[in-house]
Amino acid sequence: MITQAMLDTFAAEAAAIQHWVVTHRRALHRRPELSNQERDTQAYILAALEELGIPCQTYPGFTAVVGLIQGDRPGPTVALRADMDALPLHEEATDLPFCSQNPGVMHACGHDAHMAIQLGAARLLAARRDDMPGAVKLLFEHAEETTGGAKDMIAQGCLENPRVDAVLGLHITTKHPTGVFCTRPGVHSGSSDDIQITVRGRPSHGAYPQRGVDALVMSAQVITALQTVVSRNTSPLDSAVLSLGIIHGGAAPNIICEEVRMEGTLRTLLPEVRQSCRDRIQTIVPQICAALGGEGFVALRDSYGPLVCDEAMTLRAMDLARQALGPAHVVLADTPSLGVESFGFFTQRCPGVYYDVGCGIGPALHTRDFRVHEDCLRTGVQMQATLAWDILHTL
Repeated sequence: MITQAMLDTFAAEAAAIQHWVVTHRRALHRRPELSNQERDTQAYILAALEELGIPCQTYPGFTAVVGLIQGDRPGPTVALRADMDALPLHEEATDLPFCSQNPGVMHACGHDAHMAIQLGAARLLAARRDDMPGAVKLLFEHAEETTGGAKDMIAQGCLENPRVDAVLGLHITTKHPTGVFCTRPGVHSGSSDDIQITVRGRPSHGAYPQRGVDALVMSAQVITALQTVVSRNTSPLDSAVLSLGIIHGGAAPNIICEEVRMEGTLRTLLPEVRQSCRDRIQTIVPQICAALGGEGFVALRDSYGPLVCDEAMTLRAMDLARQALGPAHVVLADTPSLGVESFGFFTQRCPGVYYDVGCGIGPALHTRDFRVHEDCLRTGVQMQATLAWDILHTL
C-alpha cells in the first residue's frame, strides 16, 4: 500500500519535471500523424525511452511501441496505456509556436498529451526500479481513433511476457477544470458498430421518374425509419444512439438516382440493446426498399466493445486521488459515456482503471479549436505513477 510520504513525493516530482513533460508534448503536437501512419511518432517514442534507459519493442507491420521497466524484486506487472494517433483536422491555432506542421492533421484528441504523460510517469517509475517489485509495461497504442490498435497489440502478445495483471489508462477532457480526476466503476463507455447501407433502385431520365426506382427517395425513407430504432424500439431507460454521418448518391441532376451509399455508427451500453438495434436495422432497410421497388443491403461491423472498469480498483483509485489531489478535485461520473474507447480491449483481458483528467473547460475534443491547459500534464503524470506504484505493492 502506498504511503502518504510517497504520495507527496510523486506530487513533488511530477511538478519538478513539468517543463520536461511539456517539451515532449509540444514536440509531439508539432508532428501529428494519422492512424497506422505514426512512424515519426514511433521513432520519437523509441528515442525518448532509450534516453530513459527503458528497453522497448515494436511489432512488424505496426507502429505501436511497448516499453518495459523491470523492477529488482518479484511482483505483479502493471501496464500503462497512451494512444498515439491524430485526427484529419487542419489546425488553425497559428498563434501557437508549436502548432501542427502537418497540414490537415492535428492532435485534436489530446493523444500528444497522453504520450507525454506516459513518458513522465515512466521517468518517475524508472528512477525507482531498484526498489520496485514486479514490472511496468508502457503500451503506446497506434490507431486508437480508427481500427483500435489495442486489438493488434494484444494479438502480438503485449499483455504477456511478463503477463499483465492490471492496466491503467487516462484521457484528458475539456468537460472539467484543469487537474480534476473523474471516473466511475463498472461500465465507463459503450460499444460501437460501424454501419454501411446500400440502397439500389433503377435509373431513368429525370423527366420520366415512373420508369425508374429512385434510390434517393428510398434513402430518405430509410433514414426516417431508422430513427425509430432508438425512439420506438429501445426503452427510454436504456442508452443507444444511431447516427448516419455519410451519404453519397446520384450521378447528375436530371437522372433518377440508381444507388445510394450511407455510413454511420450504432453506440450502446448493454449487449441485449446492441443486438436488438442491430436486428432492427437489418430488418428495416431491406423491407423499406422492397416496399418501394428497390433493394437495400446492410453491413454491420463490430467496432469497439464496452470499456468496463474494475470496481475495486476504481474505488481504490478514487480514494488515492482524493488523498493526492484533494477531495474537491475528484469527481464521480454519474453516467457512462457513449463515446467509445479501444482501452476496453485491454480491460476485457485484465482488470483496469480508466479515468479522465480535466485540461480546462473549453472547446470539445475532435474540434479545430481544442486546446490543452498544460498544467493537466502534471496531474496525469502524478496519478499514473501513484496508481501504478500502489498496484505494484498491493496485488
